Amino acid sequence: MSGVLRGLRYPRCIGTGVPKGSSNTQGTISTRWSSSFSDRSHSCGDLRPGHVGQSVRLSGWLQFVRMDKFLVLRDTHGQTQLIIPSDRRDLWGRIRELPLESTLSVQGQVLARPVDQINLKLDTGQVEVRVSELLASNPASSAIPFLNRGYHAAKEGLQMEYRYLALRTPALQHNLKVRSRMIMAMRQFLTAHDFVDIETPVLFRRTPGGAQEFVVPSRTPDKFYSLVQSPQQFKQLLMVGGLDRYFQIAKCFRDEGAKADRQPEFTQLDIELSFTNPDHIRRLVEQLIVHSWPEDKPRPSTPFLRLTHETCLKRYGSDKPDLRFEHQIRDLTRVFEGDELDFLAPSSEPRAVQAIVFHSDEAVKVKTVKELEAWIKPQYPSVIVSYFMVDSTGQVKNTLLKKCSSHVRERVAAELDLTGHAFGFLAIGPRASTLKALGKLRPELARLCLKLDPTEFKFLWVEEFPLFEPKENDPNHLESAHHPFTQPHPGDIELLTKNPLCVRGLHYDLVLNGSEIGGGSIRINDAKLQEHVLKDILGEDTSELQHLLDALSFGCPPHGGIAIGLDRLLAIVTNSKSIRDVIAFPKTAEGRDAMGDAPATISDEDKQRYHIRSVLPTKPNDEIDSGAMMESLEIDTNTDRDMFSEDVSEVFTKSFQLKNRAAMGLDNTYILEICPNSDQSLLATSLSSNGIAIYDSESLVRKHFFPKSHEGQISGLKFSWENPNLLFSCSVDQSIKLWDLRSSIDNNQCSKMFKDSSRESNPKLSKVKPFTSFDLSCDDRYICAGTEKVLDAFLLFWDVRGNDTALLGGYWDSHEDDITTVKFHPENPNRLASSGTDGIVNIFDISQSCEDDALDTCHNTESSVQKLTWFHNNSKLDSLAILTHTEELALWNIDDLEPFKMFSREDLCIGLKRKLTEVCYFVDVHDVKKEDECYDLMIVGGSSSPAKPCLRLLTWKKNRLKPYGHLNGYKSPLTRSSVLNINEGLVFTGGEDGLLNSWSEGPPLGDEKPSDKTVMKVETNGKLRDAVDGEKKEKV
Repeated sequence: MSGVLRGLRYPRCIGTGVPKGSSNTQGTISTRWSSSFSDRSHSCGDLRPGHVGQSVRLSGWLQFVRMDKFLVLRDTHGQTQLIIPSDRRDLWGRIRELPLESTLSVQGQVLARPVDQINLKLDTGQVEVRVSELLASNPASSAIPFLNRGYHAAKEGLQMEYRYLALRTPALQHNLKVRSRMIMAMRQFLTAHDFVDIETPVLFRRTPGGAQEFVVPSRTPDKFYSLVQSPQQFKQLLMVGGLDRYFQIAKCFRDEGAKADRQPEFTQLDIELSFTNPDHIRRLVEQLIVHSWPEDKPRPSTPFLRLTHETCLKRYGSDKPDLRFEHQIRDLTRVFEGDELDFLAPSSEPRAVQAIVFHSDEAVKVKTVKELEAWIKPQYPSVIVSYFMVDSTGQVKNTLLKKCSSHVRERVAAELDLTGHAFGFLAIGPRASTLKALGKLRPELARLCLKLDPTEFKFLWVEEFPLFEPKENDPNHLESAHHPFTQPHPGDIELLTKNPLCVRGLHYDLVLNGSEIGGGSIRINDAKLQEHVLKDILGEDTSELQHLLDALSFGCPPHGGIAIGLDRLLAIVTNSKSIRDVIAFPKTAEGRDAMGDAPATISDEDKQRYHIRSVLPTKPNDEIDSGAMMESLEIDTNTDRDMFSEDVSEVFTKSFQLKNRAAMGLDNTYILEICPNSDQSLLATSLSSNGIAIYDSESLVRKHFFPKSHEGQISGLKFSWENPNLLFSCSVDQSIKLWDLRSSIDNNQCSKMFKDSSRESNPKLSKVKPFTSFDLSCDDRYICAGTEKVLDAFLLFWDVRGNDTALLGGYWDSHEDDITTVKFHPENPNRLASSGTDGIVNIFDISQSCEDDALDTCHNTESSVQKLTWFHNNSKLDSLAILTHTEELALWNIDDLEPFKMFSREDLCIGLKRKLTEVCYFVDVHDVKKEDECYDLMIVGGSSSPAKPCLRLLTWKKNRLKPYGHLNGYKSPLTRSSVLNINEGLVFTGGEDGLLNSWSEGPPLGDEKPSDKTVMKVETNGKLRDAVDGEKKEKV
């Protein structure tokens, strides 16, 4: 970019930068703009050692409460530790009554932290504020749906429903700030080059030849608007109007149905200018991106690489290749002799042999490569796709090559350099199809063996696209490859009438790391040429575009432009998994707004006003959106057998029928704990309101209720092994309470409270975070609690039998990240297993000193661990079942520290159609014994699909995984918050649907008699009104 940008009146504030005149340097007082026009003097991320001694006023959210005197206050700029003076009991009394996430304003003096308490991971970690005044401006509800903690991340569906709470997470806030700064820098760059920011209408009319558009009714009968899929026509009309440099941050709309990682409304940077050519536009975009690029990211080098569309397909099999790895498709057609090619793939059509090869540092699992082969074959039925790999002896394994002569095999090995751990795919078939098939496999293979750098950004211009292509559903007719307003290549004008498929367009795409982030073209500015393309080649009705044709005939200048998809660009820049992570209020993959429950029904009056009526869909029930055109939903507990791949009587041996149901009101069930004493039928549940409810497990009649048992969310419940009237509860408020059901009935007075009260004498405990999991030893002797990560995660122990509730000891460096599960051995009270999101499972012998961090065994998994349990294997209780967050199950023998069985999520999807395996995950694993039969392990899983939820049980017995039973009429989609427990033939389920269910084994499948239909009515606002079970009706 030459010269100096004109008109820039604001400092550049990209990435992690701060406004000019401020400072982030240690020991220097910074004057941040973040506190201007507000009642606070500083933000929670401002304070540094240079502020020590100053009186400050802070406002934010209550993040943590620790050690009866420390608070952590958080806002969008950071967090600051507050300390309550020991003589200010009045302040502490107020804090104890406040739930986490309440908004506070405090005033106090900045102090330097003690040297042993400095936290260099925080910008404010060298100081703290001694509070003198405290105002709770708005206490939060104790029934908050979820807290934003790493160890208890809510399922995405719940975060979408309460998006305003999810927006409090640092990751989302960071992404939205990067978005704001990049867009502001783009505006500054374009206005400095005399581009004019002009808003164009959103309500318009249908545009022929483009994507499906949303239709908006009007008050005029039989007249409808369309939401624009882009401002394409308007920006061309602006060029006709003489505004020769236009841009806009435009909202666009496309009704493309439910597609992964797509949004029905999206944002693009729209640019158009007159008297230009493709080179000028490419140079403009490159300078724009470099100028707006975040300062904490590696700056892209210019000019960007340019490749033709044909070259991209030939080398990479895709028109949007990821150039972070240079692996290209190799043409082996010349290697195969005619006779051998005819033998391998008999056909009268021309065929090509293509290959893609990768070299890995270590051997790739054959099963993984086979899964890729099975995935790609149905997509390209005309192509023979076969994997190959080099085995440990150096031999090439491939089903096609073994049919060829040794001469051909040797030439293929030489061409592809098949040495070491080489692997890849061969494809034989029509040239275009083989390239596309290998182009889809290329990024999947890269993910298997390459560690792609998320901070590496490879831009690419793809040009010389074909102007037209055959319609997918009607190959005899053509459609535009880009849109019908693209100018043909000057060298191909004569081919428009002779062979339109050979015409290239002046169209260019911008690709970044394998994703198309922008596209543009030089436009047709001649009315006769535009009419010929629309009418004679595409067969469109030109009457819908007569206004544009008229405008082109009145002296339209040559012009062109580009649109950059900001959502996709920002998702790549911030290394986000989905574009939903860079949008403040996104829609779900199905195009729904889960927070506002949109789209929604409208009243009959509105329908009459807009002259419309609802037409019920005629497609099968499993294709209908459960929320579409329904004011209430009837839930039938009869079996939905269509969800299974074959008759369920041939797959499952047991059918579980709904026995009892209890409504939790506005609460959700987070934990289910069954009393182990067979003489007592008790079931304890934790609620989202931080309460505890005790039920009779047979009737589901509530017996006890502690409405406010803890100040924070409950993370564990455990009945005493010996005394069924004693219940322990653990919470993120860093306390464990003992409840005596004989004396603590229906009040909040616990019998004992176990806290880490010795923090002041042990400096390690000063940094303990909330308790995430706990367990009780089988002799009722010890309690162990696992914590969230600070520098490391801790395991803490208490002796239950004594009168002293002080901390007994702990393992201070047991995990490098949040602890997810703590499990005592069911028969050995001195043996303990713990797991964490660091992927580590540790086994401890607590008969040794807790202080010496003695570990018996330790191993790592490839994913963070969700749950674990001890189970019997060959009559010995010496094995662990480990369930990961990637929904894989590993069975480990702790004696030899080796997994003796691994299950992928596909392995665990026995009895389900393949289309449901993509939404399946597994809820829990249990060591199960029944009086009449014993299973080494019970595995519980199902489908999270709202259209076809299901829940079923699998068993592991005698080294075999077998389907066991399914819940006949399970209708609530599974989420990460779904909970389940099993006891003596009964299955208990709960979760976000606000219902507590018990299920009992029914008659064998095929023999069951028709039963009364159990129906629940669910209003559109989600509140439960009544329940009907046969002839019985009960208000809930």
